[in-house]
Amino acid sequence: MKWRRFFMVFSVLLALYAGLTLTHRSWLPFFAKFLSVEERVSPVDLVVSATATYSRFRYALDLIQQNPNAKLLLLGDTRVKLTLVNRTKLELAEAEALEEGIAPERLRASHSTSTRHDAQLARQWALENGWASAVVISDAYNMRRVRMVFESVFADTEIILGYQSPDSADTRAVFDSWWRNPTRFSYVVSEWIKFPINSVLLAKGSE
Repeated sequence: MKWRRFFMVFSVLLALYAGLTLTHRSWLPFFAKFLSVEERVSPVDLVVSATATYSRFRYALDLIQQNPNAKLLLLGDTRVKLTLVNRTKLELAEAEALEEGIAPERLRASHSTSTRHDAQLARQWALENGWASAVVISDAYNMRRVRMVFESVFADTEIILGYQSPDSADTRAVFDSWWRNPTRFSYVVSEWIKFPINSVLLAKGSE
């Protein structure tokens, strides 16, 4: 009897495993697509971008150049310097923006170590100038969490927020086969861990 029960349980688990394996291409993309948000606004008054990755900064810079009246807020951790150049990513991004013709009055670079701090700095600058809209640039995988935090911080304002990602257009790599790339796999898993934690912290008012 015990062996029969064991065999039945084993057979069910094996069938379940086989089913998940055979159909993984249809349900695994959901886990990445859920994390992504793409919401555009026009006109754009403020573009907000952390400088953790060059692709974010480059996308934000291109967007600024397409919107000559918009301002650019660059954010990053000024405590960490790149060894070879002895400068931070934030300093390098600010220098490149100025070199590409962005007027100093259109640019602000600020130290920040969290998404909430990013949102607070963006909110402060936008309210100081009476701007009506802001676009947040981030990676596709952490955009839903970014939106959750920014909307919480901006909740008492009438500022319209948009969200754009430099890599959302590459749907095959970003969404359809993310589990094949170790870096993308780690990113998606970490965001699925961070998202509910941030949700709870925001609900408690401690994030």
